[in-house]
Amino acid sequence: MKTRTILQVVLFCLLSAMIFAFCSYAAKPLPSSWSSHVMLGGSIVMTCIITLLFSRWTGLSLQEIGVAPSRDTLKKFLVAFTLGLLLPIIQWGIVYVSGGYQVRWNDHVGLNGIFSFLLLYILIAAREELAFRAFPLFSLNKRCGFLLAISLVTFIFILEHVVGGMSFWAAAIGPGLGGILFGILAIKTKGIAYPMGVHAAWNFGQWVMGLKPEPGIVLGRIAPGQEDWVDVTGWTGYAIAMGIGIAAAILYQPNNPGRSLSPLWEGSERP
Repeated sequence: MKTRTILQVVLFCLLSAMIFAFCSYAAKPLPSSWSSHVMLGGSIVMTCIITLLFSRWTGLSLQEIGVAPSRDTLKKFLVAFTLGLLLPIIQWGIVYVSGGYQVRWNDHVGLNGIFSFLLLYILIAAREELAFRAFPLFSLNKRCGFLLAISLVTFIFILEHVVGGMSFWAAAIGPGLGGILFGILAIKTKGIAYPMGVHAAWNFGQWVMGLKPEPGIVLGRIAPGQEDWVDVTGWTGYAIAMGIGIAAAILYQPNNPGRSLSPLWEGSERP
């Protein structure tokens, strides 16, 4: 059962990666301002289709793989998005107070630009949560246990970013820690609404505060000769923020006030 489940997950992830590559190629002729949005939208639709197919193939319901919508889905996403904004604020604060980093307002960003990037990061979060923290994570958690589920899915998540051009160590620290946080949130809350909200908030918050390559609402400038120092404080801030997020996710008890902490592997088919 374990081997079969692992092979099914690997096949699913390969198909989702192929879908992403195909949509990226197909969207190239489109205007650059919206090509990424269209590409991600197409990827999301096609990933939803293979999620339905794998759900039928494996006999797992949509609820068991964390994608069954409910009346509270939007509320969960918005709550997670709001709380998730605290994480990039922590990273930005550490970088700023450590010195060598100057900021100013970006006078050239308008509401259209803000909406475009907000939508972009929501789409990125939706696509990645469907591709990694839905069928792959929940099927592994149910049939192989939490540790294998979180380890394998996070490793595949890292690999996709390495294939996309990120160095292995940057991917291991960046998407790696993010993958652990989003995976724990998904399992603890039995769905992808919370991790999707935190995921979108993390990327959007980084953009707002000038921590992305694209100019945000705040523009950051590194003082001459301080590049290495700011790079170190940036990664340190990232690791601290993610560590706080992971600790909060582990301690979080949804709908169980006053209860002792439940094990992360609760709901899997093994003790």
